[in-house]
Parts: sequence; C-alpha cells; structure tokens
Amino acid sequence: AFMSDATAIIIGSALGTSPVTTFIESSTGIREGGRTGLTALTAGFYFFLSFFFTPLLASIPPWAVGPPLILVGVLMMKSTLEIDWENMKDAIPAFITIILMP
Repeated sequence: AFMSDATAIIIGSALGTSPVTTFIESSTGIREGGRTGLTALTAGFYFFLSFFFTPLLASIPPWAVGPPLILVGVLMMKSTLEIDWENMKDAIPAFITIILMP
C-alpha cells in the first residue's frame, strides 16, 4: 500500500498535480481488513457512481456553499482548545498547520 502511495505521489508531482497522499486511508483500510484489493474496487465503484451526481452538485450556486463551509470551519476550530499552547513543541506545528491549511 505504501509503495502504491509513493508511486502515486511521484507520478502526480511529475504531472504537475497536487500531491496525492492517501497512505493514512490505506493503512486504515488495511487495519480494518482490506488486504485483497476488494476494498479499492469498492471505493472505485462508488467514485464512478458519484460521476452521475456531478450535474446535481454543479447545480448548487456558489453563494450557497459559503455558509456551510464557515460552519465547518467553526466546528474545526473547536479542536484548537485541546492544543497545549504553552508547549512550543505542540503549539508551533499546530499553528503552522492551521495557517497553511487551504
């Protein structure tokens, strides 16, 4: 799984796309028992099925997407209360991650 992720990152970077990092999902799938490739085929099937819903999702106007994204951002900021801001080993990486997150 890690070799396929590394290959995807190298090929994606060479083609100018953003890095495709899926090793966390792969390790989670392996831990849950997805070792035969059936998990990947099932996920691929559902991604293929989602193509048919793309026109439906494209019909949502851009101004209707902003408020839910703000709500998600507020909910994500609740977890920053758990960061030990007094400990610089925790605070600096957390801060850099927050400000660099698109």
